[in-house]
Amino acid sequence: MRVPAKALPAALAAVLLSAAVLSAPARAETGLYIAPVIGWSKPAEQDFTVQGIRGDLESDGGLFAGAALGFGLGSFRVEAEVAYSQASLDQINALGGTTAVEGDLTYWSGFLSGYFDIPVGPVVPYVGGGIGVIYGELEDARAAGFEFDDQDGGDVAFHGEAGVALDLGNFELVPSYRYTWINSGDADFGDTGIHAVRLGARFRL
Repeated sequence: MRVPAKALPAALAAVLLSAAVLSAPARAETGLYIAPVIGWSKPAEQDFTVQGIRGDLESDGGLFAGAALGFGLGSFRVEAEVAYSQASLDQINALGGTTAVEGDLTYWSGFLSGYFDIPVGPVVPYVGGGIGVIYGELEDARAAGFEFDDQDGGDVAFHGEAGVALDLGNFELVPSYRYTWINSGDADFGDTGIHAVRLGARFRL
């Protein structure tokens, strides 16, 4: 197909602009920054064995929010983070059947994390993980006409995370996925986890 002569300058400008954007050097993260984040999280299914009855507990997702103070060392970053998430109980699967269950889950967590940046242009992928503690509260739980006592407790937790950072000049926009593994510390309940889809930002200090 022949390109009209009048379109050549515009087409050439578009090509050059695209090449310039794609070849722009990634800015290494150095020094202090703050990183607020918001998103959606959902607890993974949790296995249990109570009085010889085996089953699993499912929950619905809810809000995730947090903030971190980080320090960049070029291609490696360290962060100290606090976060909050909420969810609600959905159903119990046991004895070949399903029982609806209600209840509010709230989690508070604190992590010390490390991340490796992979500069490939203006968009910088990264991977990393961290270790910390997570404190959970279960309130207003009820099922099949029964109400249960509120529960709370803290556990050791680990997380793995992958995402990308898009440099927008004054700050970076950071979409990411995180999975948090929680050591339940309870003989009746298996280890569990939390899936989180996050959208954050980094502001240099």
